[in-house]
Amino acid sequence: MLPKYPPFGKRILQDNGSYLKALQQENVELVTTGIREIVPEGIVTQDGELHEVDIIACATGFNADRFLFPMKIVGRNGIELAEQWQGDNGRAYLGITVPNFPNLFCIYGPNTNLVVAGSIAHNAESQMNYILRCLRILLESDNRTLDCRQEVHDAYNARVDEINAGTAWARRGSTTGTRTPAAGSLPTCRSASSTTGR
Repeated sequence: MLPKYPPFGKRILQDNGSYLKALQQENVELVTTGIREIVPEGIVTQDGELHEVDIIACATGFNADRFLFPMKIVGRNGIELAEQWQGDNGRAYLGITVPNFPNLFCIYGPNTNLVVAGSIAHNAESQMNYILRCLRILLESDNRTLDCRQEVHDAYNARVDEINAGTAWARRGSTTGTRTPAAGSLPTCRSASSTTGR
């Protein structure tokens, strides 16, 4: 049960004691070996051992690093968002706007995940306020589109990566739940800055 990553390198399990007590029951065995296959009698792990079970609960999660998946979003000059993001490397200015995709505004987009603490409601409200300011600029300027400038986007994301590099999530053995530090950026970590620019 001792983690192999530094404190706060992953989300911390909040336990009032019931989880650890359950693991100490006589009819409970903690198995951390990977699953090789599921058979009628139960689960066979990678080491070939059969673990007989009555119920298998599948909690497979979701694709936290594939923002807007499985939608196909096409921007300027026919570029697809998944192609620009190279599948799982989502990048957006403030986690909201993406160059080459005018009038696309993301809520809870790349680099906006609250990894340790905070209020997702406050985060979403702040993003909506930014989006509403963008829409006001569009309406008052009588323009039809608003697009994030590439250099503003790139500078912001370079700063996010720089700050994230000094966090527990960048340490060996840590993940953000979707990406390891060896892969480069940590796109699902909380945004490092709330500065804005045009």
